[in-house]
Order: sequence, then C-alpha cells, then structure tokens
Amino acid sequence: HPGRPSQRRELQTQGQKGMGPLSEALHALLADEHLPAGLWITSSCSLDPDWLQSLGRQLKTTCRYLPGRAGLEHVDGSMLLACALAYGGLRP
Repeated sequence: HPGRPSQRRELQTQGQKGMGPLSEALHALLADEHLPAGLWITSSCSLDPDWLQSLGRQLKTTCRYLPGRAGLEHVDGSMLLACALAYGGLRP
C-alpha cells in the first residue's frame, strides 16, 4: 500500500561474495524506508552477530537474526520465507 511501510523485503544474494556487498545492498534497499524499532533478518546461512550490529548502526535500528525453529530441517529458498512468515505470526 502506498505510504505504508513494507512488512517484508527479499534480497537475492546469489553470486555475492562476502558480507560487504550484502550490507551495501540491504542499506540501499532499506535506506529510504521508515523502519520499525527492530528488524528480523533471516538467511539460509548463518549470520555473524557483529555484522548484524553493524547493519543496525547503518540503518539506525536494531537488527536481530530470526533463528530456525527447533525440530525443523534446515530450509532454503521459498521455504525460508514461509518459515520466517510463520515465525512472525507466533506470539509468546
């Protein structure tokens, strides 16, 4: 919806080497957005906590890794998004 922030963004990282280009791509994607107080970041590979902190400083918001759910196999591709969306619907 125009004027409302997007609830999710997808970024394809195939062919990118290292976290530097990924940080730049994420910053470019989100720089003009009105961001919430915190972002959940999910990935098919593990993310370095220091990298998440650095990204948070660049975006001026808290970035946290969205962990996999216990009992689920390692997921990738479209299932990664499905699991992230399902996890976002859970309430503690």
